[in-house]
Amino acid sequence: MSAAARAQTWARLAAAGLVQGEPPPTRLQSPWYVRVMQGGSGWLGALFLLSFVGGLFSLLFRSPEATLVLGVAACGAAVLAFRRWPDSDFAGQLAFAVSLAGQAMIAYGLWKLLGERLGVVAAAMGLVLAGLFALAPSTLHRIWSAWSAACCAWLVLFDAELAPLAPGLFAAGLAWLWLSDGALARFGGRAQAAGWGLALAVAQLAVVAAMLWELRRLVGVAGVPAPYEAVHWVGVGLSAVVLVALAGWLIAREGRAALSGTGLVALAGVAVVALLGVKAPGLAPAMVLLLVGFAAGSRELAGLGVLALLATLSHYYYALHVTLLEKSLLMAVAGGVLLLAWLALRRLWPGGGEVDRA
Repeated sequence: MSAAARAQTWARLAAAGLVQGEPPPTRLQSPWYVRVMQGGSGWLGALFLLSFVGGLFSLLFRSPEATLVLGVAACGAAVLAFRRWPDSDFAGQLAFAVSLAGQAMIAYGLWKLLGERLGVVAAAMGLVLAGLFALAPSTLHRIWSAWSAACCAWLVLFDAELAPLAPGLFAAGLAWLWLSDGALARFGGRAQAAGWGLALAVAQLAVVAAMLWELRRLVGVAGVPAPYEAVHWVGVGLSAVVLVALAGWLIAREGRAALSGTGLVALAGVAVVALLGVKAPGLAPAMVLLLVGFAAGSRELAGLGVLALLATLSHYYYALHVTLLEKSLLMAVAGGVLLLAWLALRRLWPGGGEVDRA
């Protein structure tokens, strides 16, 4: 029965006094354990299917062209399954697994056909993932595609020795996707899925950026493209600017002027965190992630920001570029300054901590 027919039938029953209230949902939700078993069955079925195909067409994997064609066919079949059975957990997980295998085959074929050039292959895979993001209606698959495309963009910048710019650029895109009413209204669920994928990339880069910088300064392993020092400081400055600009925008959204007493104290606290990014490059992007989660009213996103902050601070504390005593003193002083800023905000903005989540 179509949705229109169901609505008409319910209206006639309500007019006859046989039912009341809203019509029941068209599809009953299965219990979580049933859905887990169906999803696991989908992955198991995908494993057997791919093993069978790999054994049957093992000769095809020796040819990059054949591998590329087979990968495109696998991704196409996954997209068709997503569209044909959008509410099936089994079909969704099976299609997701087949899509991952297809993406791996496409990446391998492109790697061989494009001369094993990292930046070129990453750019091509980014376009493939963007196409999958647009065609496959699964939210989980779109989050994966958005995160993978962000990783490909980072690899392109890494190959061009511009990787330090990625955290600031991704943090700016994250704030726009989550806090722009126009983006959410225009793209709906796609914008939210892209926002989650970008959030995972920002949380990941908050730690990776610091690790790469330490790798360049302390190890200098041959074969690892090390970004120029000037680019590193530009990237640190970009992340700091994004953080301060986001704080200023949030202050203005709450009806406070940035140059007022409250605004200046808040910006001073944010500036302290931005300055700490000189020593811990991933601190500012992680703080942007936390602020965006709080401003968007998403506890999950704010929790991801907290985890990114803890990971960044842990890496900074246990890195070996300076002594633990120096790092402890720096963190203690920064924490004291932030606490003073918090106390000042409590006095200047008594009701600012009470946020209505209704």
